Amino acid sequence: MQKFVEHRALLSQSNQEGYLLENSCLPGPRSNLELLYAFIEISEYDTVIELLNRKYSVTPVNVPEEFVLCCAVAACGKHIINGRNNLIALLKSYASDTRWRIRESVAMALQHIGKYSFEKLKEVNAGWEKGNFYEQRAIAAGLCEPDILNHDSIKQYTLAVLSEITGNLTEHKNNSTPEYKTLVQALCYCWSVAIVASPMEGKLLFEGLIRSDNKDIRKIVKENLKKNRLMKMDNNWVNQISVSI
Repeated sequence: MQKFVEHRALLSQSNQEGYLLENSCLPGPRSNLELLYAFIEISEYDTVIELLNRKYSVTPVNVPEEFVLCCAVAACGKHIINGRNNLIALLKSYASDTRWRIRESVAMALQHIGKYSFEKLKEVNAGWEKGNFYEQRAIAAGLCEPDILNHDSIKQYTLAVLSEITGNLTEHKNNSTPEYKTLVQALCYCWSVAIVASPMEGKLLFEGLIRSDNKDIRKIVKENLKKNRLMKMDNNWVNQISVSI
């Protein structure tokens, strides 16, 4: 928290692009997320547009320039909430970026929207669950964040989206593309988050996946059952389900 406060103050007093580049922590295994969240909070629309218009869209991975683009993409959520609907299509395009950090920034933007407006999140995400694998991954990861799963309406919506996306995997037997694998990897944790938020309905829907003969759906079931959050919620249920698969 202290680092977040420091970054927020320094961003307000300095050349923001330069400060982001100098303090990105890239190259490295982990970018400066405290700085990213600070930028989201203090960002101005014109600055975000300026950064998005840079040539950072073609930068390689694990470099400071990539971090700057991450910050601008993640900040789109704040400005979409403020009525800048022109950013919605742009945000969706970045959901299919080849760089995982950029795709994760899209999920962060969606989570930011979800914290403030469920209706806006539905508007932004309309059709993503029927889109390409990266778009499906983005909406799943964006929804499955404990901080936004705090109302019955968004819990039910999240479970419905997960059910549709997971069910559609049966149409893609033996798919081994990177996009498909990324979606499956996300679903291997998303279900556990949604179930903890809505145990009764979540467990019922999840149990329906056990009967699937699709290897990827069975993998999703097994991996979610390994999550500590599920064990803490209902260890007996986890054990019962585990012995049946």
